Amino acid sequence: MGAIRILNFDYRTEYVGPQETGTLRTSSSDGRIISVTHRLPVYSVRDRFRPFEIEFNSSTNLLRVGIDNFNIWEFDRNYNIAVYTSSNCDRQILYVYNTYRYARQPILLTKTPINVFNPNPAKICADGSMNATRICFVSDVENFNILDIDLKIKEDPLGNNSDIYGKPFFENAIADSIIFRFEHPNQLNTPDQFKLMHLQIVDKGKNNSVIYEFPIQIFRAPVIMVHGLWSDRNAFKIMEDKLFASQQWPRALMYRADYKGKNDLTFTENIDVFPIAVRRSLWEAVELFRFSANRVNVVTHSMGGLLTRLFLQSNAYDNHIIRFITLNGPHSGSQMANFLVEHPVLQRILFMTGHNPYNGAIHDLRVDSEAILTFLNGKRNLNKKTAPSHAIATLSLPNEAKDWGITIVNFITRLNRTSVPEIFDAQPSDIIVADLSQEAGLKRFIETSTVMGQWHVGSPDNSVVIDKVIDLLNKAPDDAAFVQDGFKPPILKYDQLYKWNQMANQILMIYKSSSVTISSPPNGTTVTPGELISVSVTGTAKISRLLFAAGNSSIDAYSNVSNSASAVFDYKIPVNAIGSINLIAVGFGDSGFVDIDSVAIDVSIPARLDSIKAFPNPVYVYAGGSTSISVTGTIMIASKEILVTFKELIIRV
Repeated sequence: MGAIRILNFDYRTEYVGPQETGTLRTSSSDGRIISVTHRLPVYSVRDRFRPFEIEFNSSTNLLRVGIDNFNIWEFDRNYNIAVYTSSNCDRQILYVYNTYRYARQPILLTKTPINVFNPNPAKICADGSMNATRICFVSDVENFNILDIDLKIKEDPLGNNSDIYGKPFFENAIADSIIFRFEHPNQLNTPDQFKLMHLQIVDKGKNNSVIYEFPIQIFRAPVIMVHGLWSDRNAFKIMEDKLFASQQWPRALMYRADYKGKNDLTFTENIDVFPIAVRRSLWEAVELFRFSANRVNVVTHSMGGLLTRLFLQSNAYDNHIIRFITLNGPHSGSQMANFLVEHPVLQRILFMTGHNPYNGAIHDLRVDSEAILTFLNGKRNLNKKTAPSHAIATLSLPNEAKDWGITIVNFITRLNRTSVPEIFDAQPSDIIVADLSQEAGLKRFIETSTVMGQWHVGSPDNSVVIDKVIDLLNKAPDDAAFVQDGFKPPILKYDQLYKWNQMANQILMIYKSSSVTISSPPNGTTVTPGELISVSVTGTAKISRLLFAAGNSSIDAYSNVSNSASAVFDYKIPVNAIGSINLIAVGFGDSGFVDIDSVAIDVSIPARLDSIKAFPNPVYVYAGGSTSISVTGTIMIASKEILVTFKELIIRV
């Protein structure tokens, strides 16, 4: 058999009636064309060679190609045509396919390349998949016994280290083709982004002589990040950036789920969040970027961990998860959710500053809710299926809260009836979730990690947390750091102390007593980003303490307090503010809450839009599906660039 050389060419098709035509431009110096053939995908029913109709013009060195009554675009829009120049036309080709769980048909990842002496490596993820990758070797050499072929890993020829190198298994032989199933490794033992290995096609009939060697790159498995209540995909932006900066994960293998449009709904209404994320992340990794993967690592924050657990414990779960890392997960619920439900005034403040407590999520997050005690942790559902898991908890003091956490802390202190530790039954917390709930009953300091000085919401941005996540993602799934038999969340209690006050609050919200008034600025005042305004609040003799809050859904909430009946609060309009901002004043007396007042101010942006961009770009949507697009723009204010986020667009196909 002569040496095989595959020429470079350009190929384009023109549809002319029932015939598919195209043009090939050879790169051979003499323009010799020995044969032109094509092959349908290995798993196609019509798996046979068929010749093209050829018209070759030696003066222009152009080749016209046609196939009667057959449209090659049916199978592969990146179809390759192999052109051979050798003393005979014997051919040997290696194909690498992925058959991930959502594939409609096998996905061709790579094949014998244009230049066989510099092949394009197959990209395999270390996800422990048993059935994701098929390797097919095809030979039409005369007197060649395909059953004498075997597939070995050059770096591990005896197959003793499959956790690190993976392992091939014979699956089937059809005519001139032999198919191997490649079991993926489950760990990448290098600090680099990938490890280079080599598949060797050997002839058992000729003392295991190497017929062909093909490079593969082993990458880490995809990482999905799932945000929590009142959040969006940006909660994990810093973590994704740092994972990428570590040079261990390419962007193509990281996916931040986004359910911003329903992040305050019930567990039941959000049960599809994780499976949608898995499908989307694998589709992108395999079909867009040609990685072979079928399983994922998962890092979740807050309620995102519970939504992931609901899928993990369902009948639909099928070994999707390699490692499951939860940050600040309320596995036993949150006593703070009970507190919020008990205080309608606090709910109203949060709602007016862009955090909706009325759509069901807060009720589901209570420690005594049916969603927690039965749906998530009930005997029929708890740990029905499991995955290697680790819980990261953070702890903080009340004065370390930020954003809407400050509003909650200030409300509690203004009540003058309780404290943050008392809400959590004297247990440490991140201000929103007790440590016992975050740890989910796992072995402390082995299957859990604790980070001090970090309140609930900012956890995914914390550098200590991120370093811990990277460390865990690099551990073997069977490492002692991961619990193998599931979560064991304890039942937490919450003492409802304010039943009498709840009814009083509801009455006072309907019949305003005018005991607290925002006298300045008036409702409808126009302000600009960065402007400092003074908010004057006047209270009657019934008032002894004031709480001031401001915000909307596009900016962080602001809160301040005063131990007097009247006060002036200075508030600087955030530079990224757009739309209407609600200003809220709440008055408290000796018996607790007394009255509430609010005004809305309008933000005018005296600037030109300098640029605008959307994410993701490009946008990929399943037929009949929908997706969201985050639109951000850069505006110029006083020669300064300010980034603003516009309302999300929803695209439906």
